[in-house]
Amino acid sequence: PVGVGAFTNLYSGRKRNGTAPSHFCRGNSSVARKVLQSLEGMKLVEKDTATGGRKLTPQGRKDLDRIAAQVNEKLNPRPKKE
Repeated sequence: PVGVGAFTNLYSGRKRNGTAPSHFCRGNSSVARKVLQSLEGMKLVEKDTATGGRKLTPQGRKDLDRIAAQVNEKLNPRPKKE
């Protein structure tokens, strides 16, 4: 399960402070939260009551597997049998 905090850490980066040295800065939590809420609305993720994070639903996993297969087929086409 993954939560908003994990996404802010994943999409973090470097804060440039002008002439001062750069430092680590977490990503925007509002964007991460709204994305996860939208995915919940589409029934692709659900809240995990045990840990408080979110996890993929069976429908979400099915959609991701289908998209991954399409991308794989596009990048690695099978040779046609004669």
